[in-house]
Amino acid sequence: MMWRAAGRLGLSARAAQPAVAAGILGRDTPTSFRHPLIRSTVYAGAEPGERRRVHAALAAVCDPVRDADRRAWHRAEATEGTDEGVADDLEAASERARSRGGYSQQALFLSRAADFTGDPEKRAERLLDAAQAHLMSGDASAAGTALDLAGAGIRGPVMRTRELRMRATAQMFRIAVADVPAMLSDAVTRLGTRDPRLAWELLCEALHAALVAHDCTRGTSLTEVAAATVAARHAANSAGHAAGFAGWHANSAGHEGDFAGRDAGSAGHAGDFAGRDAGSAGHAAGSAGRHAGSAGRGRDLLMEGLARRVAEGYEHGAPVLRSALDELRDGGVIGDATSPFAVMLVMACDDLWDARAGRELSDRLAAAEREAGALYALGITLLAEARYDLLDGRFAQAEVRYAEFDDIVAATGFPGGGDINRLHLFALTGREAELRAAVRRTAEMRSIGLGLHQLMARHALASFELGQGHYRQALQHARAVYQEDPPTCGNLVLPLLIEAGLRSGDRDAVDRALSRLEERAPLAGTPWALGTLALGRALAADGDDAEKSYEESVELLGQGPLALEQARSRLLFGEWLRRRKRRSDARRQLRAAYESFDASGAVPYAERARTELLATGEKARRRTEEARFDLTPRERQVASMAASGLTNGEIATRLFVTASTVEFHLNKVFRKLGITSRKQIPRAVGEPGPGTGD
Repeated sequence: MMWRAAGRLGLSARAAQPAVAAGILGRDTPTSFRHPLIRSTVYAGAEPGERRRVHAALAAVCDPVRDADRRAWHRAEATEGTDEGVADDLEAASERARSRGGYSQQALFLSRAADFTGDPEKRAERLLDAAQAHLMSGDASAAGTALDLAGAGIRGPVMRTRELRMRATAQMFRIAVADVPAMLSDAVTRLGTRDPRLAWELLCEALHAALVAHDCTRGTSLTEVAAATVAARHAANSAGHAAGFAGWHANSAGHEGDFAGRDAGSAGHAGDFAGRDAGSAGHAAGSAGRHAGSAGRGRDLLMEGLARRVAEGYEHGAPVLRSALDELRDGGVIGDATSPFAVMLVMACDDLWDARAGRELSDRLAAAEREAGALYALGITLLAEARYDLLDGRFAQAEVRYAEFDDIVAATGFPGGGDINRLHLFALTGREAELRAAVRRTAEMRSIGLGLHQLMARHALASFELGQGHYRQALQHARAVYQEDPPTCGNLVLPLLIEAGLRSGDRDAVDRALSRLEERAPLAGTPWALGTLALGRALAADGDDAEKSYEESVELLGQGPLALEQARSRLLFGEWLRRRKRRSDARRQLRAAYESFDASGAVPYAERARTELLATGEKARRRTEEARFDLTPRERQVASMAASGLTNGEIATRLFVTASTVEFHLNKVFRKLGITSRKQIPRAVGEPGPGTGD
């Protein structure tokens, strides 16, 4: 292609000979510079007009069908001023660029398309699209620049709403969450009924932000946003067409309209949003169901279920959440390109005690985001995957996910990295100093609206204190989570509260937690839920009535990817058996619990099980640090990826390093583990090999 373009400029192959002789071009490949910096120097030193002539020649020899994207790019570089034809070609190429190089490439083509667009409004539309692509690639700064450039070209409520939505997303990216629900509320108010699907998506994102902020929102509250979302769905389900929505909006006769209207009198802007705009949001929800079809049904159901869980109670939210997860597992679209979906997914799965769905859906979501180059969303999904690794006792794999998340943070500037994400890992492994440092950081982050993180920290502390035998401290932390009852950990804290209350002599705490568990676990209906209920009943039971419940708990918790939960049930069962002088039966449960805790690295619980085993008369070794725990975090990350079958090049791409750097780390892994080939890595690091599954 280069020589054809050179021919159009009157040059032949002989023209390259002086450059080859001077060592500027390679002798074997005379179309390549000896060093890449030479290319940059030559290009930068050329006159602008000369560069345009060369680009025009290259565009002329590009096939308009097979090489349309390269042709569009060279045409753009050959053009001065605005040119709608060039802009159209670049815009058309942007979607293909995304499929090849991810959202960052799409943003690049869209930004260039805007450069050649003369009409201010159309230019602004392309810049808004570029901003969206920048956000999905994890570049909030570039997104902000694109939004600023759109400037006066943003006209009309729909475009203005899109801008507000992306600025709110950028706020989420910077984890400044407190104002986001009110920002999105204002966007829905501005939009009215002009774009129903967009209005519903804004409601979903407002709910997402409010759930993360919990009690730290400004200008609205989680309850108000949830009520508006419920009102919207109620209006859609009961009215069925635009006139019905308009009538509902005018009369405010529905239950949710009354609820939102009552809040409006006292809640200012947020209540006004929940009351005045519930009708238009209801129109949005109804139209969303019709226009999105089955592709978005699972996502919409999930957001509705979470809204009902907050606004109406668990008994109203759980059935909708179950329908949502069933829809998503059957192949529906998991997320979209507007915001990370993993946070909501984890909330739903944890609230239903459904680790299998959480594992499956977070893995699917991560694969899709990785393929699309959606780094921002992928980072959040990696944390979700790590959550399910911890539940199954796969701490090394969880650390690999955390390390990859930190790599994404370093590459994109996303400020959410660091030890705050490792709260539960620190708690389970007994790393007290690191745990308490991360907990202090969650308290500091309340000022920017991350209220949920503090509750997650208290959940982790409850688990840690139980492992240490500090029951009163565990009770204090577990009770705080119980009282707030967030979807993320409100249910998961219940067995911790029961045990802590029992050991502390607080029967009221035990009864309250067990009562909530009795109400909710049957609604969820999963083995994890029912196994947790059986464990709660066993702990609270008097005398020999507990044994059957313990056995049921161990059996049910063994049906899912819940190695740590089953080990905890075995530990408690073994302790109960030992107190009844049934040493042989106790040893069987305690030994299994100890081996599971020890293999995963749950040091406090392993030590607790070991101590109980010693009390039965059995000798049990203390946990020794195996070679795999001597690996650095980066070495563990590379080893785990190699164990899964990834090539050095694929590992390098994921870690944003070179293949030679991967080779360097692998050589160190081989030396430390005493192995000589990649085939030996899975067994050496305790990870499944390629194709072996869980």
